Amino acid sequence: MRSLALALALAAALQAPPRGEPQGKAGAPPAGPAPALDDKTYKHWLDFIRPSADELKWKAVPWRADFAAAIQEAKALERPILLWSDQGNPLGMVDMAPSVNTVVARRQVWSDDEVQKLAANFLPATAEVWTLATGRGPGPDFFHKAGGPTAGAMAHGLYCFTPDGEGLGFHFLSRPKEPVVKLLTEALKKWNDLVVRNGYKPKPVPALKSKETWPERSSKAGLFLVVHARDLPRGNVARPGRDDAERMWWNLSFLEFSEKEAEGFVPAGGSTATLPEAIFKKLVRRHLGDFSHGNNGGFDVERALKKGSLTSEVISATESFVTLRLRGDVTLEEGTRGYDPKAHGQQLAITGDHRIDQEGLYGFQGTFHGRAVFDTRRKKFVQFELVAAGTRKGLRPKDDYQPAPMGFAFTIEGQPEKPAPGDKTPGGR
Repeated sequence: MRSLALALALAAALQAPPRGEPQGKAGAPPAGPAPALDDKTYKHWLDFIRPSADELKWKAVPWRADFAAAIQEAKALERPILLWSDQGNPLGMVDMAPSVNTVVARRQVWSDDEVQKLAANFLPATAEVWTLATGRGPGPDFFHKAGGPTAGAMAHGLYCFTPDGEGLGFHFLSRPKEPVVKLLTEALKKWNDLVVRNGYKPKPVPALKSKETWPERSSKAGLFLVVHARDLPRGNVARPGRDDAERMWWNLSFLEFSEKEAEGFVPAGGSTATLPEAIFKKLVRRHLGDFSHGNNGGFDVERALKKGSLTSEVISATESFVTLRLRGDVTLEEGTRGYDPKAHGQQLAITGDHRIDQEGLYGFQGTFHGRAVFDTRRKKFVQFELVAAGTRKGLRPKDDYQPAPMGFAFTIEGQPEKPAPGDKTPGGR
């Protein structure tokens, strides 16, 4: 678990005193400058941004990301299905972060011991709500035959089914804890009655085989990254948030590069190179928008990218591995729909669920720093650690809309902390 004392000490050392900007509503702490990133500090902020073991407790529930495959598995195991459906898929998707409902439910529902004990009786699976409701294929077909809605906006929630598609219960959304416990308890009672009546013989649910959410995609992509977002300390406030329930909220999405795009990070014919513009835009387009509290559509980079680049520098090389230092900066700024700076001035942009509707500017300005190791034999990155730290503005809840420090961490999902035995990967820790 990350140390708050360390976070406070390092934040104080790296940040100047707060600028004394207005607090806004509901006592949101004033913004302070984002931390400086270099070889000595980026690793701390990488660990600070990424979720801790305690924050990942919800993953003790063995969620299946492929609903269609989960249906077949449930039939083979003669187990009831627990389906968690939400926008962006609760486990995250390429270029699409999960919703605020997921962010809350991970912490307040699925990390709870009582809920986990009940969930252990089911084969748990997740789905992206719009794909589930409007798609075609084994997963959506099963869902619709079991009575699931065909309108995406209505398909959010928790569903309990028998492996044969009989409904056992439903709760819209996936929080708070009390109705979820009620749903699972009642669904389990119905299921136990059916076990006796129909002669089901439930088998144990196997543990997940992979540490990766999307193993098929990650095995085929040149570079498959998980991206985490989190608010950074503000002045002497190490755990920013509106209340105890929202301290240090984080969220994730995934970013996929082809083999050719991945090789664009490696200098060719020299010791340094600038990442090609198209790949840089792909890096920042959706993943530097503030999605820590839920989905964020990111930026239209053709309009929003004011300046920025990422430089890759070879700092060591062997016959098999090249170790790279990654550095750069970025400025993104965009107006919400209908915004005219001449007519409206420098208004704040606060839109979306649970936010006031006010047009204006939003954006992110910050720096990059990180390190990566490329395997020249397999033409694949075996380690990739990149941090973006800076100041976000706009598109925040109405009581926390002042510019404030924001951090993003780009890593390979399931990346080992140290090289495998016998692996002489440079830079391993």
